[in-house]
Amino acid sequence: MKIRAQDAAQFCTAPPANISAMLIFGADDGQVREHGRAAVNAVTGDINDPFRVTELPATTLKADPARLADELSEQSLMGGRRVVWLRDAGDSHTKLVLAALDQAVGDTLLVIEADALEARSSLRKLFESRSDCGAVACYRDEARDVQRLIAESMQPHNITITEDARRYLIENLGGDRAASRGEIDKLVLFAGPGGQLDLDNVSTLIGDSAAMVIDDVIMNMASGAVGPLSQQLQRAFSEGAAAVQIIRAGQRHFQRLHLVCSLVASGQPLDGALKSLRPPVFYKHTEAMKKQAAIWAAGRTAGALERLTQAELDCKTTALPAETICAQTCLGLALRAQRVARR
Repeated sequence: MKIRAQDAAQFCTAPPANISAMLIFGADDGQVREHGRAAVNAVTGDINDPFRVTELPATTLKADPARLADELSEQSLMGGRRVVWLRDAGDSHTKLVLAALDQAVGDTLLVIEADALEARSSLRKLFESRSDCGAVACYRDEARDVQRLIAESMQPHNITITEDARRYLIENLGGDRAASRGEIDKLVLFAGPGGQLDLDNVSTLIGDSAAMVIDDVIMNMASGAVGPLSQQLQRAFSEGAAAVQIIRAGQRHFQRLHLVCSLVASGQPLDGALKSLRPPVFYKHTEAMKKQAAIWAAGRTAGALERLTQAELDCKTTALPAETICAQTCLGLALRAQRVARR
C-alpha cells in the first residue's frame, strides 16, 4: 500500500494494527531516520528496549539469510508488540523480505529503512502491492514542510519568531529533515521557553558561515561590486567553500534573474516578476535584485550562464586551479555588470 505524503507522519507515529511491515525510503536520509524512529517508538515506547526491538543491519542477512524470518516469528518475552528494524535494505533483499513476511507468525512489525528507490524497484513494488504493508516515500523538504517543522518545534515552548526571521529561516534551511531540525533545535535552545527570535538571532545562529559568504559573493558579483567581491571570495575559500559550489550558486542566481528579465520583457511589472520567484527573494535582497534585473536585461543573463557553465567544465577538465577559474569568472562577470551599470 502506497502511503500519501500528507499521511506519512500520521502513519509512522501511529502504525495501524493490521500493518505487518512498513518500508520507509527516499533521498532525505534525515526524514527516513525520523519516520523510522517514530514508528518503532510508537509500537514499543522505547527504541532501545532490547526485549521488544531488534535492529538488523542489512549486511547481517548476507551471512544469515534465515535470521529475518526467525526474528519476525519470535514472541515477546515481556508482552507487547515487537519490532524488527532493518536498516539499509535494497532490492537484493526483496526475496528474503517476502519469504519472511509469508512465514511469520505473531504480530511483530517489520520496519525497513532504505535509500531512494526507483518506481521499478522490486522492494518498493512489494510494499506498494500488499494491503498489509505500507510504503512511505521521503522526499526532500519544501518551504511548506520547513514552515510546519518550525511551528512543531517552537509552539510547545511558546517561542515566537518574527515574520522576517521566519522567512529567512525557510529560505536558508535545506531539504534534509535532520539538518533542518538540528538548526531549529539550536534556535529553540537559544531562545528558551517563552522566548522570541528575530532576524539578527536567526541569521547569526543558523547554517555555516561559508554558505552565507557564498550568498554575499553572488550578490556582489551580479551587482558589479568588484571590491567587496574580491574580499568575499577570499573569505569563502578560507572558510571551506569549494569553487564549483560557488559557480553553481551563481548559475542558480542567474537562472532566477533570467526568468525575471524574461517576464519583464513580456510586459510583466518588475515587482510582480520578482514576487513570482520560488523560493521567494529574501527581502533584504529585493532592491539589489531590481538593480541586477536592469543590468542583466537584453539577453545578458544567457551569456552569464554560458560563462558559468564553461567555468564549471574547466574546473573539472583542466589542470588549472579551480579557485583561480572561479575567481576569474566571478570577477569577470562583476566587471561586466559594473560597466553596464555605469552606462
